[in-house]
Amino acid sequence: GIRPDQKAILYAPTFRDYLAEGDTRAVMPEFFDFRAATEALGEEYVFLVRGHAFNARTDQRVARVPGCIEVTDYPEVSDLYLASDAAIVDYSSLRFDYGVTGKPMVFHVPDLQRYKDTRGWLFDFEPTAPGPLVDTTEEVVESLRDLDALARSYAGPYERFRADFLDLDDGRAAERFVDAVFVPRGDA
Repeated sequence: GIRPDQKAILYAPTFRDYLAEGDTRAVMPEFFDFRAATEALGEEYVFLVRGHAFNARTDQRVARVPGCIEVTDYPEVSDLYLASDAAIVDYSSLRFDYGVTGKPMVFHVPDLQRYKDTRGWLFDFEPTAPGPLVDTTEEVVESLRDLDALARSYAGPYERFRADFLDLDDGRAAERFVDAVFVPRGDA
């Protein structure tokens, strides 16, 4: 349902502990105004809305909003990485997988301090995010208006992110695994 002339934007927030219904279910945060974003960006853009696995275990889905395709239940998230032109993410580890694509990311983090206080970090989030950290739908929209400019603006941080976290994602991981495990055993 995506036209060739449209820019597909993957919206993929993680779950929030404070919105959880037990240990495996949580409603999707409602920080992003899809109607306002689609009206501001026009028909040239379409949003692929992908909830976290905890969101998939609830009945809540994004209401039918023109310009949005609900893909929470789509079985292969890597297909969505490939189909999209950019992503709106937050604290999710999805940023590492998406980073392999080299496509721009906007970090929609209106609850940054609350998330930091409730979950904490394995390493500092802010300096490692290879894209703008924004609070509002309007700021997300402004970041998405020119994806080429967004990519240019964050080329340096993106390069550091890839060097620091994605250096082994070079298409040769299986070869290294075979060399490390099977060759020494004589199975290769």
